[in-house]
Amino acid sequence: MAPETELITKVRNLLLKVHGRDDIAALRTSFDAYDRNKSGRLEPEELAVVLEDAGIGNKLTRGMWVKGILARLDSDKDNALSWDDFSGVLAA
Repeated sequence: MAPETELITKVRNLLLKVHGRDDIAALRTSFDAYDRNKSGRLEPEELAVVLEDAGIGNKLTRGMWVKGILARLDSDKDNALSWDDFSGVLAA
């Protein structure tokens, strides 16, 4: 499975497991829950928790996943995913 496909599939499966649905409202609720410091962004440590909960990577590879995701999706290059970055990929 391609990394992008795996990310989208596993995060959507996590939404279904936690919320019973994978719509934009469930995505927003999850984003807000994972944004533990309430910065309005998912910082690397918070993104790693999303990946762990979704079953993506393992302790050895999860850091590389985070770096790769931020490199591809962080539109303003602030080393975090905004709601627009996050939802733009997963809500499509």
